[in-house]
Amino acid sequence: MTRWSENTLLKTAVLLFIFSIILWLRREQHIDDSHWIALRSIVNPLPKMNSVQTVPKGFNPSVIPLLDGYFLLVYRKTVSHWAGPHSLYLSLAREERALDKTTEMMLPILKPVGKSLHLTAESTFPDDVVDCRNTGTGPEDGRLFYTIEGAPLLQLTGPPKAGMRTSLCHMMWVVDVRTLLNITHLLHHKPTIVYSTLTPLKREGEIAKRKSDKNWAPFLPTQDYGLMYHVDLTPPRYFKVYPDKLVRMHYVDDEAVPCPRRFIPSSLAIHQSTGTLRLTMCNRGQCVPNKDNTVLMAVIQSLKRNGGYRKYTPYVVTWNIHGNLSYRSVSPPVSWPVEELTGKQWFYTHSMTWKHLHKTDPTHGYMDDTVLLMGGWSDKTSHYIDVEASTLMKGHKMCR
Repeated sequence: MTRWSENTLLKTAVLLFIFSIILWLRREQHIDDSHWIALRSIVNPLPKMNSVQTVPKGFNPSVIPLLDGYFLLVYRKTVSHWAGPHSLYLSLAREERALDKTTEMMLPILKPVGKSLHLTAESTFPDDVVDCRNTGTGPEDGRLFYTIEGAPLLQLTGPPKAGMRTSLCHMMWVVDVRTLLNITHLLHHKPTIVYSTLTPLKREGEIAKRKSDKNWAPFLPTQDYGLMYHVDLTPPRYFKVYPDKLVRMHYVDDEAVPCPRRFIPSSLAIHQSTGTLRLTMCNRGQCVPNKDNTVLMAVIQSLKRNGGYRKYTPYVVTWNIHGNLSYRSVSPPVSWPVEELTGKQWFYTHSMTWKHLHKTDPTHGYMDDTVLLMGGWSDKTSHYIDVEASTLMKGHKMCR
């Protein structure tokens, strides 16, 4: 055999080997709907996410629905991710259609309406505050949610006031949005305003496990429980906010190995991503909600490192709304339609809400109601997707 033919055979073998690896990688990356929940927007004809119009590099969007087709929108802006300053933009918004230059199609977009309220360190925390990490003061990671009574609340993280006895550098704050924007005419329920000023959720007799409070998920099983937050997933920790505005631990018994750890592959961390919604497991009008057919649901995320990048994988978790509020089920991993974001750093799910204002209880819905999920990639963009609630309930593994 000549040297030329030997070289040709070697090159051919190498090319075939490389080609087989490429095919294997593509097969591994293919999303199998039987093992994933593949999200596809109801209002977008393409397998794409919908955009949220923000100032440049606005991220971590959160909305709640109002009357007459309006939404309340908040998102975050950070000049320098670690050094700050941090701020939030709060405004009304509407879903419209706009020309997408890439596809030349009219696609959904969530646009602010009117002037946005810019919440800066000076406007949000006028009193003396302490930032022990020296990362620049200012509100971070705003999330909007309704209480069961219908009060529209904004939660955010920020530095504690000077003189406050806490080991935290950033703690959780909450305020009723009606004290910031005139939205009363767009609300169905008008309960008494409890948080008339930005209120720090101070802990009683409990030292923080970290220097920063993040990803607290509003946890609203029933009206009897009042305002609660789900703070840690494994082991589960729940905080209850009492009338004196102090936060006390609410202990919940659970399995030796918490359910999310049993079904979610090993990762660096599993943490909250969105607040909870109450879901009755039937279509609207087909059953009467009770403690056995109604659950709490939220999106959580597992975190892994991929070289210098972070990879977040979302899952839907449900809880029982009675007894010890134990975990009920965990979904397969959830995939956003992020084909157009291939090669970007990481995608993060930030908040969840019902798309339409449910007048009886804004926190409760049915399987055929529409859910909005909000997120973005690399702390630089804001996107959303709307799906039927039943989509998020596919393929769940039961905890007990």
